Amino acid sequence: MKEKVAIIDSLGAHGSSHHFYIFGPAKGLSKSGVNVSIYTNNVTKDPNYEGVKFYQFYKGIFGGKSKLFSAIRYIFGSTLSLFHARFNSVKICHYHLFHVNILVFFDFILSKILGMKVFKPLDLVPFIKKDAEALLNEKYGWKSFQHKHHESRFTRFYEDYWMPRKFGYEKRRAHFSSLIMTGQMTRDEAIERLKAPEMDDKFMKSEFEFVANKLGLSVAELQELFDGENKSFHDYKNKYKIFHLGGKLLNLLGLERRQYR
Repeated sequence: MKEKVAIIDSLGAHGSSHHFYIFGPAKGLSKSGVNVSIYTNNVTKDPNYEGVKFYQFYKGIFGGKSKLFSAIRYIFGSTLSLFHARFNSVKICHYHLFHVNILVFFDFILSKILGMKVFKPLDLVPFIKKDAEALLNEKYGWKSFQHKHHESRFTRFYEDYWMPRKFGYEKRRAHFSSLIMTGQMTRDEAIERLKAPEMDDKFMKSEFEFVANKLGLSVAELQELFDGENKSFHDYKNKYKIFHLGGKLLNLLGLERRQYR
């Protein structure tokens, strides 16, 4: 008997490049002999792939004036999708997620209650950074950057200057930790790399001026923001308690190993 997989994607492919994330896996799994069912919204069009079933149970979740009613429609769509999949003997779910919120927690918990397994394909694919870079260079002439996210001048400035120098938060720690855990870097190499910034002060000074100009600020105004009082998400309205509670529930259910702090 062929394995059955349900791709649950409320976002779908409504007029954007998101079609790659929903239809790409569907087509690939189908060609591998898997019975695939797509559950998405009523705006996304059926790709009409052979052997792929298509359902639109998420109705009217976009463009509504009320977030509450949109959330209710989402929950209704997820409930219909998961129950339909389960009663059609589907035991594996693949979610297309860009972010996590209370509605996603609902999906994961309902999947667990129904005895379905949430499939995380990227966890099963070996990724060697140097090999990927070499392949991109060989096939497409791609040139590597100094560090992750340096393809964007703003992101490079934000991660290499603003965050570590203003808030003392070094994102390279997380990046290097992933490489250490996968045997692509040693801890000593990471510590040595962290001793100095990726870009020198002269270069970052020019980037400071560039970012100020792009934001419509003078250098003095941006410097004033930099020197001002540091704020965190705790100073603003947020959903930290919901995320924290949801994370704990997912940990207890065995659906998540990350610790939300």
